[in-house]
Amino acid sequence: MIDRLQAIRELALDRRLAERVPALVFERLAAEGRRMTAQHIRDLTTARRHAVLFATVVALETELTDATLFMFDKLMGHWREGPKTRRRRVRRIRFAICRSRFGP
Repeated sequence: MIDRLQAIRELALDRRLAERVPALVFERLAAEGRRMTAQHIRDLTTARRHAVLFATVVALETELTDATLFMFDKLMGHWREGPKTRRRRVRRIRFAICRSRFGP
């Protein structure tokens, strides 16, 4: 996921261009780009093709950034838990191990 995000960021697109387009129009262009095949995108006029590709890539960058941050928060959540929560989790794990070894 991070590799994809880095590849998109290496394109160095100017996200400020997206601010010139109404949000609803931008979302529709991005949705159109997700649905279309490469052959259909090729058949668009040059200006339309550039707009669709730009919107799709910017939307994808946003989604990948959100997903990466969400994954990081999930992974780091265990490190940020308090001692009481950690003790409960350890107790549950020990109980599960004992049950699996010695039966119910």
